Amino acid sequence: MKELQTLLPSDQFFRSHRSYLVNLTHCETVLNERAGHGLIRLRNGQSVPVSKSQRAQAHQYVTTYP
Repeated sequence: MKELQTLLPSDQFFRSHRSYLVNLTHCETVLNERAGHGLIRLRNGQSVPVSKSQRAQAHQYVTTYP
């Protein structure tokens, strides 16, 4: 996953969890979940998990991405 992350443009893709890379152009909002975890809601209705350590950064990226 780390190798794939280095190949993708870092200003467009975000690693929300150990096993998930998210294209920020498809993100709609970040939802807070129990115990500090979260979910990124995508425009197609699917959700992607966000780890505790990445939740604040996810909020920042999703709300500021054009």
